[in-house]
Amino acid sequence: MNVPLRPAPSNRLADLGISLIRQLSEGASADAIPLGIGEPTWDLPAPGRDILHQWTGRCPYGAGTGLPELRQAVAQFYQATFDETLITCGSVGALFSIVQAWVAPGERVLIPDPGFVTYRNLVRFAGGIPVEYPLNEHDGYRLDPDQIVSRLDQHRINMVILNHPSNPTGAFASPEALAAVASACEERGVILVSDEVYRDLYL
Repeated sequence: MNVPLRPAPSNRLADLGISLIRQLSEGASADAIPLGIGEPTWDLPAPGRDILHQWTGRCPYGAGTGLPELRQAVAQFYQATFDETLITCGSVGALFSIVQAWVAPGERVLIPDPGFVTYRNLVRFAGGIPVEYPLNEHDGYRLDPDQIVSRLDQHRINMVILNHPSNPTGAFASPEALAAVASACEERGVILVSDEVYRDLYL
């Protein structure tokens, strides 16, 4: 059985705090033009200024974790908390963020084969090692939890990526198979990423 590679990730985005450069910028005097984060403080002419401030509350960047109103709405929809919710620039932006945050150079990540081509690149970009688990064509490319569990026991795995409905096969995974993988990852302290970008497509 694998030993957890690191402490379990915090599920509170609030724990990230404000970056040092943001603290320095916001601590500048009122008559200063802080350029530390590339964020101009001079006013734009109306109506652009009013529209911009309506959406961001500042000029011109909004919160890096997403607009608070949107985060709250997403959290309610998925029955999560505000601090468990992050808005990203698309699904690849979310995958990039979590792989960069939790995969160190040399760590192994299980990815599906066949699978979304970007998974391999995201892992390699973080310095990780992609390890494939097969989706069998003769079984309709459905998820076989035994294939994942066997690799968890053979390798020192840090993260498992699932994608159902699958890109590019369109195959589904049964609730029982997903539960078995989730349980195996939890027992071993392995991070499980469930890419559900096509979750609203079903038979």
